[in-house]
Amino acid sequence: MAPGIISVEVDMGHFKITAPEPEIQHGKTRVSHIRILVIWLMGLLAILGGFTGALVHSSPLDPHPQNKDKGGIPAGLPAIQPAPPQVKKPAPPAPAPSSSAPGEGKGVKERKPINPNEVEVRLSDGSRVHMLILQGSLEIETKYGKLVTPTSDLRRLEFGIRTPAEVTKKIEEAIKKLGNDSYQEREKAVKELVAVGAPAYVPLYQAAKTKDAEVLRRANQALEEIRKKVPESKLRVREDDLIQTADFTIIGKILNPTIKAKSAIFGETQLNIADLRGIRWMGQQAEVELTIDAAKYAVNASQWMETGIELGESDELLITASGQVDLLVNGQNVTGPAGNAQWGQGPGTNHPPGALLGKVGQSGQTFLIGESFKGMAKGEGKLFLQISPSPWARHGNAVSGTYTVKITGGRDTQER
Repeated sequence: MAPGIISVEVDMGHFKITAPEPEIQHGKTRVSHIRILVIWLMGLLAILGGFTGALVHSSPLDPHPQNKDKGGIPAGLPAIQPAPPQVKKPAPPAPAPSSSAPGEGKGVKERKPINPNEVEVRLSDGSRVHMLILQGSLEIETKYGKLVTPTSDLRRLEFGIRTPAEVTKKIEEAIKKLGNDSYQEREKAVKELVAVGAPAYVPLYQAAKTKDAEVLRRANQALEEIRKKVPESKLRVREDDLIQTADFTIIGKILNPTIKAKSAIFGETQLNIADLRGIRWMGQQAEVELTIDAAKYAVNASQWMETGIELGESDELLITASGQVDLLVNGQNVTGPAGNAQWGQGPGTNHPPGALLGKVGQSGQTFLIGESFKGMAKGEGKLFLQISPSPWARHGNAVSGTYTVKITGGRDTQER
């Protein structure tokens, strides 16, 4: 080996460096040593670089390094599938329309279907019970003969007064004594009738139509005393029963002494008709929305709008109203269903002009509805509406605007 030459051998991770002994020439041995050291370090760096490359190319995970340059997949590894191209997902289809009624939706409890035999029973003491009617039919005595009506056809029953035979006889004898020649007998008769109470109300009501002045005075005296001691809800002036079916109304007397029914509390039971005031089938309650026009129904206290809703005595009734009417058509006299008391009272009424009013039956008592009314029907018959008249309409001034009225209760007798 020539002097000054370093020999390097590399064999798969093993290397060997051979450096000859330097010759001392011209006394420059120290400089030669430094030069040799630098060359040795450079060789070492080259060796390390080759060693690292050998490790990479000889790795068992890549026994075919030539595949690396060709972009191939190393043997022994699963093929890598290329990522599929991203495709924009179509928008989800719109939800199908809900079959629920308007106003029902998310967060609103669905209305439970009503059993066609489910009824509300009103007892003579004013209490109400929800029950199921199990009776198949009712026998009814009318002036045209007897009828047998399936309970599935019924919509409402209003019972007339029923009095035991012995009580009826006692009432009849006492009423005869109201015209007795003896003052003591007349006084005694009045006290007996007042003591009987509600059962004597209808017979006294009939007796008060007589032309006999003394009997008339005594009958009215007894009626007044009974009204003071007996709640109005327990006083009835109808002897016949009212039977309302899906197609017509019957006036007569139900001959069945009891009606078979069932409740969650009492189970199956026989309802004594003498203890009942009325029965209403739940699935037949009307729910309607109407518009009342001020131009027609806010000008005259005798002008009423018929709603087509028929109500029974003490039927539950809910009415709400909204909107505005102008009682002078100048933008200055606008009001809502509550009316405006600053304008006094509507002509012919005791209520503020513009207030929404109602009555049950042609001759029923007027009551204030305003923006809302909730309570028992004030009478029996058709429901009528009116807007308390404008005080300026009687002078020929026009009225405009409408109220939207929503009614729940009774039975709808009109096709809409």
